[in-house]
Amino acid sequence: MNSGGIGVEKEKAHLFDNSNERPGDIFVPHWIGLKSAAFDVTITNPLNVKGGNGTPMEEGVAAGQAEESKRKKYDVACNVAGIKFEPFALETYGAFGPNAKVLLNRISRFIARNKNQEKKTVKKRLAMRISVSLQRRMAKSFLERDPCCFEDDY
Repeated sequence: MNSGGIGVEKEKAHLFDNSNERPGDIFVPHWIGLKSAAFDVTITNPLNVKGGNGTPMEEGVAAGQAEESKRKKYDVACNVAGIKFEPFALETYGAFGPNAKVLLNRISRFIARNKNQEKKTVKKRLAMRISVSLQRRMAKSFLERDPCCFEDDY
């Protein structure tokens, strides 16, 4: 987001009085209406969330539930501190949560305006960068899980 003209800080501490809790992975000092915002990026596996009949849910539902869970945890404390809390949930297969979709549109619009580019192109590039980052993180997580599986001891 820094390259798009949005100043950010990672893992900013001391957003709440008397607490080291970090409600967001990304802190934006001047978001909408010059209000600060804390973006909390969450990745969830949709196969771990089951619907009413025990089957996996539709695409994006698990991400939406993760966003809601994060909102319940941090929304009130952030509002008291004068910070807009923005959960940004992704599913391991790439689906965006409802709030993540809204934020992707807002960020794309802002970057497009600042760089004099078409919003559609900016949004597509940004979504691709997020997707590649997600897949890299998932691959790293998979490889770190059980390194003995990848040793050549046949």
